[in-house]
Amino acid sequence: MAGLRRLTAASVAWLCCSAALAEDGCREPVVEEHLWHSNDAKMSLLQVDTAARRAAAKKATGAEGALAGGDDVVHVAYAGDFMVFEGMISSMLSLSRTVSDPEHLHIHVIVDEANEPQASRLVECFHRELARGQVKLPRVELHRAIPLRPEVLEWLTTDRVGERPYLAKPTTLSRFYLDCYFPELSRVLWMDTDTIALRDVRPLFQMDLKGAPLAAAPDFPSLPIGLRRSLGIAVHPCYDQLGDKQAASMEFNSGVVLFDLARFNESVTHDLEYFLRNCRDDYDQLALNMKFLGEYKILDQRWNLMLGFPHPPEERADAAILHFTGSFGFSGDKPWLPNSNYSAADLDAYRSSVPSEACYL
Repeated sequence: MAGLRRLTAASVAWLCCSAALAEDGCREPVVEEHLWHSNDAKMSLLQVDTAARRAAAKKATGAEGALAGGDDVVHVAYAGDFMVFEGMISSMLSLSRTVSDPEHLHIHVIVDEANEPQASRLVECFHRELARGQVKLPRVELHRAIPLRPEVLEWLTTDRVGERPYLAKPTTLSRFYLDCYFPELSRVLWMDTDTIALRDVRPLFQMDLKGAPLAAAPDFPSLPIGLRRSLGIAVHPCYDQLGDKQAASMEFNSGVVLFDLARFNESVTHDLEYFLRNCRDDYDQLALNMKFLGEYKILDQRWNLMLGFPHPPEERADAAILHFTGSFGFSGDKPWLPNSNYSAADLDAYRSSVPSEACYL
C-alpha cells in the first residue's frame, strides 16, 4: 500500500521509542530503580537514552532522514487506540482533503503494540477512501507507543481515572516524548483524534513561533488565571507553584498544538513527568501548562474551536479546526458515539469526513 510504512524491526517508523537502539536492533529501555528521579525529586516514568535514540535514527535515515522530508512537508501527529480510531480516521481524512498539497503531508500515528494490527487496517482503509477521489495521497507512518512501567500504569489507572478513564493509557502521554518519536523533525503539529480540519493547516504549521516552544489556543474560558480566581472560576491549586507568572497567563488547550521540537529534551520531559505526578489531575494538559504557561504563542481560536462552548456565529464560520471537546460540559461526548448532543451543524461537519466503510475495526 503506497504511503504506508509498516512496523518492522528495521524501520525507523518504529523508531524503537520503547528502547535505545543497540547495534543489532532493539534492547529493553534503561529504567531507574525508583519512581522518583535521584537528587531533584523529579519523577522518571521511563528513563531512556534520548541521545542514543537520536544517533540511531540518524544512522538509519541519513543526515536528512526520511522523517525530515524537507521544509515543505507538513508533519501532523495523532495518538490513540481502537477506542478512538473512528474519530482518528475522520480527522485524518479531513486533514488530507483540506491541505494544499496532500503529497507533502506526513501523518504520524502513535499506537501501542496491542493495537498495531487495527492501526494498519485503519491506514489501509484511509488510503482506499482517499484514492476514490484524490490522486495525491499523504504519507502515513505508524510509531509504537512508549511502554510505561507497570507501577506507573497502575498509578494512572487507579489514582487518576476520575471522569475520563479512557485517558489512562500510555498513548495519552505521547506529547511528553515527541523528541523521541521524531528525532529528525524541527516541529510537529499535534492534533487530538476528536478534531476535524475545515481549512488548510499549512499556514499553521509554517507560522513563525518567534522563539516560543509551542503555539496553542487558550482553553475555555479564555481568561488569565488571576482574573478567573477573582471571578470565582475554579483554578487548579498547582498553579500556585508558579508564583506571579500564572496570574496574567491563560491556560492553553492541548488538543491542537504546534511544537518546536528543538525545545524538547530530557530535562523538559522530566519536568512534565514531575508535574503529572505532583499535580495529579487533568493528565497531560495540566502538566504541559505547568511547564509552558506564559511562554507559548497564543493561537487564534479558529485553529482550535472547542465545541460544547458558546461561540459567536462569525467565530464558527471562520473555524479552521473543530475540536469536539464535549457537549453540555460532558467531555466524554464524541461525535462518533450514539446519541451525541452536538448541534446538527457540528455533527454534519464530522460526518462529512466519516469513511464509507468501517474496514479499520
